[in-house]
Amino acid sequence: MKTMYRNPLRRVRTVFLEGVYPDGPLAGRTLAAARLPRGSVYQVWIGGGDDVAEWARRARGKLGGTVAVGAWQDAHRFELSVERWRPLSAIAPKSEGKRVAGLARPFLFAMAAADRYFIETHDGASDAEIVVRDASGERWPAGTWRDFLPKRVHPVR
Repeated sequence: MKTMYRNPLRRVRTVFLEGVYPDGPLAGRTLAAARLPRGSVYQVWIGGGDDVAEWARRARGKLGGTVAVGAWQDAHRFELSVERWRPLSAIAPKSEGKRVAGLARPFLFAMAAADRYFIETHDGASDAEIVVRDASGERWPAGTWRDFLPKRVHPVR
């Protein structure tokens, strides 16, 4: 008997860049995701350092759209920023945090699906706080990784 995982985003492609292993350290691990317009596919790059973000920005440059880039600060905090092809329209400052966190949600689901094994095998990683940073540098809470990990469903025979 095996356990199925329900992935809210069925189409997630993952690219592990050089030097990244599932059992590596949390701090410095970087994830970048881009939503590719054709077929609503999310591509997630996982690695360490700025080269990860460059892969996602290159894909967005060719196709347009939005990119999310996040990095583990330590075992209890993951910080994410969302970069749009076109800037957000002017909106009330009060709603900025909700808007940025809302934009981040589908990318966080894609990142969690891509890196589920790593998150689940590191003690405390699934309870790590996710913080979204907006263009001004202000930070907004977006929940924990547990909120975005694919949910276990009934066993399949």
